[in-house]
Amino acid sequence: MNIKLRILGSVLILSVIGLSLLLIPPLLHKKPREIATNEIAIVYPCVSVKVIRHGKIVQSVTKKGDMLTLNFIALIWNIMFGAHYEGGELTIKDKDGGAHNYIDTQHAGTNPSLAIGIGTSSVNPSLLDYCLGAEYKLGDVDANHVSITDNGTCFILTATKEFVADSEVTIYEVGLFLKVNWGYTLLARDVLPEGVHLLANDTISVSYKLYFRYDKPPFTKNFYAILLDYFFGLVAYGKAINFVTKDGISTTGMDTGLECSDGYRSYDELHESFRVAFGSGSLGWSPTREDLLHQELDLIPPYSRKLSYNATHVFIEIIVTQSFNYAVTINELGFFFQTDINKGGGKNAKWIMFAYFTFPDTHVPEGGAIRFYCKIIIPLSPK
Repeated sequence: MNIKLRILGSVLILSVIGLSLLLIPPLLHKKPREIATNEIAIVYPCVSVKVIRHGKIVQSVTKKGDMLTLNFIALIWNIMFGAHYEGGELTIKDKDGGAHNYIDTQHAGTNPSLAIGIGTSSVNPSLLDYCLGAEYKLGDVDANHVSITDNGTCFILTATKEFVADSEVTIYEVGLFLKVNWGYTLLARDVLPEGVHLLANDTISVSYKLYFRYDKPPFTKNFYAILLDYFFGLVAYGKAINFVTKDGISTTGMDTGLECSDGYRSYDELHESFRVAFGSGSLGWSPTREDLLHQELDLIPPYSRKLSYNATHVFIEIIVTQSFNYAVTINELGFFFQTDINKGGGKNAKWIMFAYFTFPDTHVPEGGAIRFYCKIIIPLSPK
């Protein structure tokens, strides 16, 4: 098919918080004009460590988090971007090095929860870390030590765990883990350069404070609610945040993996999938968008999707091509994933929009097509 486009000049590339929208007429070799480039940090971590001796704080360290792990990115990519079932999935490693590619939420009535570990290794954190360098203790975080607040622009999650030293030891590392159906997976690892020194029977308190800013595009409050509910344990702790499906259902349900009728046999499995939709009704970006304002045609799969990374950043690239048999002006785009919102048996498949993009009106003539190149840049050590 010949691609015919009439677009405010020849080529437009628009980057909005890590999004690039590339409209490409055929046989055009001019360099795209770049309007802006920015990064989108999904979470800003902070860690605080206190040593308590005879009821008094004798040492305290607070620092910006060092490094999120590839495990954390893999949870988002494999489930919300559909890579587990649709190709290109990443490996999720448990703390013992076992390889996985999925987590089963609502597993035998339980959901993922948090754990915190402490260790004695001072090796610098890495994207590929899947365990502490030298684990000393690991403990589950209970509901009484988890809090969630919303200040109007940001969700703030705090999780705290205390340990008692068995003997004299210096702690140089701490880690935040997700406890899932097959074990523990490391989400973040942080090194304390000077260490904290414990005597036998000292108490060490480790607190992670995580900031999830939802006031900047492209990810919506739906995205952060799902992350917090299932990748940071809020459903398990009875503190879930509601998200809203494309057709307006407010829920906290996301049942991944297999539906089990008797604990042994599986049936009615829903494959989480990722789709994109174009629209023509934008009134501007908002974190509370739950659907496109005026969707054109059906949800469509991406032409291609790719995830790559280096030592400091993850890059998600999505290319989508859509043809139209009528003239249309496009100015909005949404990312959707499908999941089962039933928490018990049975299936209720629903689409959830988790990213929303707006851009200048772009006219596509009858019989024409439009191609969007979206690149989201995620720093692993956000400033």
